[in-house]
Amino acid sequence: MKYFLRKIVYAVFSIILFIVLWNIMSWIWNAYVPLNYKTDLFGLFVVTPIILIISCVLPSFMLGRKDSL
Repeated sequence: MKYFLRKIVYAVFSIILFIVLWNIMSWIWNAYVPLNYKTDLFGLFVVTPIILIISCVLPSFMLGRKDSL
């Protein structure tokens, strides 16, 4: 039960962190990056995976887990 609860807390933290990072990235992206297909593809294939990785790794540090991935 404790393991299951820890997984739920980890998933909730990951989702919340991803939403926050996505909103920050979209605000910065719309303010400073010109709109064309090259920058959109860069955002899709480079920036989005970085945000996914950060949103999965950072909660594991916050929860103090030994198996971070």
